[in-house]
Amino acid sequence: MHSAKGALTVAAGGVDAVSAVLSKLDICGSLEGSYNEALLRVVQWLAPSDTSIEIADLSEIPLYNADVEAQGLPQAVRMLRTRLRTADALLFSTAECNDSIPGAPEGELSFSKP
Repeated sequence: MHSAKGALTVAAGGVDAVSAVLSKLDICGSLEGSYNEALLRVVQWLAPSDTSIEIADLSEIPLYNADVEAQGLPQAVRMLRTRLRTADALLFSTAECNDSIPGAPEGELSFSKP
């Protein structure tokens, strides 16, 4: 079994050595200083040395608006889309709101669709 970038190979006899750095993007759906952000910082701190973890800065991502999208995506949205495409893995840490995620991270994800 191979990951997207061949980071781990599982052969019949066991697991081969890691051949590349795993790139992971973490997304926090809460305000700065929240428990969700703290959780992502702990994950970042505990990650193996062969894992590159970036906590996405979503502060510049506007609330989703189809009119804004039709006029051209803001730079922050284009950067997020690129980062989402290049990450091997994603981790979301967010609050629950009515059996879903809150409106702000939902809007950020709406903007990030391909």
